[in-house]
Amino acid sequence: MTGHITQSEGSFDNVAGVTSTNAYSLQLNTDFFPSSACSGSPSPASCRGWEQFVYESSGSAFMQYWLIEFGPAGTACPAPVSPSCDGSHAFSNGWCPFVLGSPGMVYCVVNAAGEPTVTAQSMSSLGQIQVAGAAASGATNDAMTVTIGGTAHGANGDNHFPDMGTQWKEAEFNVFGDGGGSQAVFNSGATLQVRTEVVSGTNQGPSCDLTTFTAESSNLTLVNSPPASVAMSSAPALVFAQSNPAAAGAVATCLDAVSVGDTHLRTFDGLFYDFQAAGDFTLAEVDPRFEVQTRQVSGAPTWPDATVNKAVAARFDKTQVAICAAGPRTDQAAVVFVDGKVTQVEDGKTLSWPDGGGILHRGNEYVLFGKDGDSVDATVNSFNGATWIDVNVGLGRWPSVVKGLIANPNGNVNQLATRDNVVLTNPFNFDDVYHRYADSWRVGEKNSLLAVCDTGGAIERGIPARTFYAKDLDRDLHAKALGVCNGAGVKSGALLDACILDVAVIGRDAAAKVFVGAKPPTAVGAIVGAPSSGHGKRWVWLAFLLVIIIIIVWFFFRRR
Repeated sequence: MTGHITQSEGSFDNVAGVTSTNAYSLQLNTDFFPSSACSGSPSPASCRGWEQFVYESSGSAFMQYWLIEFGPAGTACPAPVSPSCDGSHAFSNGWCPFVLGSPGMVYCVVNAAGEPTVTAQSMSSLGQIQVAGAAASGATNDAMTVTIGGTAHGANGDNHFPDMGTQWKEAEFNVFGDGGGSQAVFNSGATLQVRTEVVSGTNQGPSCDLTTFTAESSNLTLVNSPPASVAMSSAPALVFAQSNPAAAGAVATCLDAVSVGDTHLRTFDGLFYDFQAAGDFTLAEVDPRFEVQTRQVSGAPTWPDATVNKAVAARFDKTQVAICAAGPRTDQAAVVFVDGKVTQVEDGKTLSWPDGGGILHRGNEYVLFGKDGDSVDATVNSFNGATWIDVNVGLGRWPSVVKGLIANPNGNVNQLATRDNVVLTNPFNFDDVYHRYADSWRVGEKNSLLAVCDTGGAIERGIPARTFYAKDLDRDLHAKALGVCNGAGVKSGALLDACILDVAVIGRDAAAKVFVGAKPPTAVGAIVGAPSSGHGKRWVWLAFLLVIIIIIVWFFFRRR
């Protein structure tokens, strides 16, 4: 968010298939923000304010103020302190301490005295409810409005955070459990489309962040399509869908990019281009929290100008994970390493990491995810000795500053950038892509996350001798692959060309699967020009000089 939020509203564009009658709450939450209300904390710089605007399905609504990590165990909350405090409830006549987190930090909470007068509503009526919250402005207190079936019910708050309007940067709205860390449980087949609008002094659409601020949850899962911003307006919105059960395929993200087949890349901004260099490369780098590397191996001797992914590794903060394609003499599709150690992840299970995140294993798919919502979805394809890994990289926050092979500098879909920020513009020169650009993103041994995948031999380093597209295939092979891709339903354009090449090179009809229903590219990158002959000429001259030196040495010794 470029400005500071002063108002926000949450609602549902669509509610379908909901038959459950469980208890729930609708929460419109701020992020944790610096506040003058923390001035009495033993560590004011560590304390944060947090405000919730809550509707409960039982027929109540309230504003709740929190001081997050106000102080260590034994710290007294600000005056006045409610005489009714019991360690599990909040009241409107004073602050109450909650001992939460580790090592037993004190959180302080108080409710606003005013509450909107609302009625109970079932889950199936969610589409009729909107929850809005406003920060204080001048002499006007913060406020809450709950609209049910077009009728608004409002109340003013107690303005415990008078500076919230200059500190509120993120708004979270959704359906959650009804307090106490509980979960809202929806029936199978339920689907909700959620809308969160904000007023922040800018008409730019809000950014996306998969982080949650509340302890409550639901059994709904974001669908695969990244959340979309509506058209710019005075109250732009973020709109996303969620369902039970979870949708098949890659996990939902704020924005994703891919490295698939042999080897086709789609950047976060939508540039689709081929990158056929062999070696270890930085696919994405989001400092300091997230990094992804892939190992590309050539198809030589049959297809020397094409490569496929044989391994992928990621770093989530300090946790390092690698998925390495297993060798041909094993019944395993892949070997998983966590922090350098071989790790078994049972099919259908999730292995959690101590610092948040984990690995979900389902069939030939491994989903790696961090606590911030970043993810890597690795699908290990293996057919009769042909093995390759399709990679989907998802971001838990967007916009983010991303570098690497699947990033565009400054959001320009027709540009790529080297590690040292030299910008290349579409159409791209062959030598620029496969020398300056490729070399800059090659991963050295010192920074490699893929070293655990080494099998004793040297890591392949190479570039194609020429560009290699579907049009370069033998006519009969092209026609056969085209029939496979058409039969699979791959649409015309760059995706169809990539499908044809993959089916032919990989030699398996299953290679078409990744392109079925794939997101169409925003732009297609073209690599033009032939490889420079300068490198060949240099070796010719070196050989010539070597011959001259040998002749001189021979002549010298002959005279002696």
